[in-house]
Amino acid sequence: MICLIVGMGPLTSSAHLKKRTVSYSVQFAKGPQWEAEKPFKKQKNIGDHIFFLKDLYHQKFVLLAGSYKDQSETVLILQGLSLDDAKSKLNQSPAIKNGVLKYSIREIMVTMVGEPQDHKH
Repeated sequence: MICLIVGMGPLTSSAHLKKRTVSYSVQFAKGPQWEAEKPFKKQKNIGDHIFFLKDLYHQKFVLLAGSYKDQSETVLILQGLSLDDAKSKLNQSPAIKNGVLKYSIREIMVTMVGEPQDHKH
């Protein structure tokens, strides 16, 4: 499977990066305690989970975050952490702790970085 992040604007190739960066792609999905009759924002500890992610962002660990259009999963790109540290941090999320969400994590090598652009569609 090839995953491209589209709409990031002009790209910088790895030749222009000071060094290749190891990052992690995290996908959050519904966990075993997800309540099917409730929307996302009404799930237990989701508000706390969102604040948790914002805190990671302010600590400069989050490069990108968003959800698929159908909101089936949320994607997060983490940087500046070892795999063990990334897992340790993710496991502190209230929504992970209580089983409302689960996650998978994979290492990615960042070879191009873009700057957000406002493209008119």
